Amino acid sequence: LDFVQTNKTGSDICVFIESGTKRGKLLTTLREMGFTNYGTTFSGFNWFADPTKHEWAFNFTFNTMCLDEASIETDGILNNGDAEAGTTEYWEGNYAYIDTIEPGFGGSKYAFKVEDRTAQFSGMTQTLGLTRAEVGRAWHVSFKARLVDKQGAGIFCNATVEEYKDCPFVFLRTIKKNGKKFNSIVRDNDMIWDKDSWNTFDTYVKITEEIAEQFQRARPVI
Repeated sequence: LDFVQTNKTGSDICVFIESGTKRGKLLTTLREMGFTNYGTTFSGFNWFADPTKHEWAFNFTFNTMCLDEASIETDGILNNGDAEAGTTEYWEGNYAYIDTIEPGFGGSKYAFKVEDRTAQFSGMTQTLGLTRAEVGRAWHVSFKARLVDKQGAGIFCNATVEEYKDCPFVFLRTIKKNGKKFNSIVRDNDMIWDKDSWNTFDTYVKITEEIAEQFQRARPVI
């Protein structure tokens, strides 16, 4: 893309996309996430260099895509999501041991620590308070994370690998009213990893038919 800008307009989150070779693909992705295309704007001019009559054209295409904040589910806020209670209350270890450590990120007092993970679905988990899942809407998933060895030294990982396994991700399980489960892995491939610092995981989960069908509750493992 030549240019992408994001900002908030009123109650909406908007993306302005300039013409580029990948514009069509990005527009499709944003539509799938629930963004609405509020129009295409063309601007430019033609100039003729007399007497050669060579034409020089300069054209831009801008698309404005907006996501109403009301379409982002907010009724599933984590309990004790920031560890500032100093306990692991509301959280469970899913084939892993969890505890709190000091200090946390950015001057906060506590952070969670997960140890003894044995499988891809191992980690800390809790059942969210979500009561509905509507196709086309999105859940925002964001947290700070570090990877360290048993001596406390930072570990590098490469989140740009499409289906990475060594960087933090969320194993999302949705439980159906009929008792069946649907599992998916949520990754942030835009995460820039610094092994000696806290790193930001930030992405959106598009609610698909597989997630929404007979939805009863969601249970992420981090």
